[in-house]
Amino acid sequence: MAPQPGGAAWQDAGMELGTRGIRSSGRGSGSIEITLPSRLRALSGLNCQITWQDSPVPQVTLTPDLSLARAALARLWGLLLPALGLPQQPLPAMQVSLYGGTALIWEDALTLSRSAPHEAAAVGQVLAALLILALPAMPPGHAVALAYLATGAVADSAYQADCAIAARAFCPRAAAPLDGFGDGLWQSVARLAPPLQALRTALAADQARYRSLCAAVRTGAPLDLTGLLP
Repeated sequence: MAPQPGGAAWQDAGMELGTRGIRSSGRGSGSIEITLPSRLRALSGLNCQITWQDSPVPQVTLTPDLSLARAALARLWGLLLPALGLPQQPLPAMQVSLYGGTALIWEDALTLSRSAPHEAAAVGQVLAALLILALPAMPPGHAVALAYLATGAVADSAYQADCAIAARAFCPRAAAPLDGFGDGLWQSVARLAPPLQALRTALAADQARYRSLCAAVRTGAPLDLTGLLP
């Protein structure tokens, strides 16, 4: 997971998503309509600006109004920084994808732009990505683990072991809908961040122990954290 994650390969390459026919929306209406590919389902309900470009190969561009999603990300950013003990600063410029692994994706931001409760998976994914944006030195597994403890959702299964180790040390929240802007979530982040950081520091100093714990997670063996917790 990168601080400014890119989109899927088809997005980065500007790949065409298929061919659709333009049809009349009904006799006498004067309007036309087109069905967009299912990959764009996350944009359902949004207003789009329509732009026509004259050229040897004319183009019609649809620009979705994602202002509410951007505002939701900025609001979450403003809650995250004080929870981590960091000074307030504007949300940095970043790339947000339509789809992604642990990247920031528009679908999650749009979910958070709506009224609570919000799906835990959306909150967890956004939180993990913003954590790395706020603390670039934070390993992805640590960010995913902290987001998991606070939301109960694993943002990236590649870091399942980190989440399991964190869960053994601390009590994660049940994966149920929550208010992504509620005091409870951000109090949890503030409370869990320091002890989880202490655990990460201890494991970083003992890589053999960390590898042993990851192996135990894969095999289902008990996790022994003796001597690692304050």
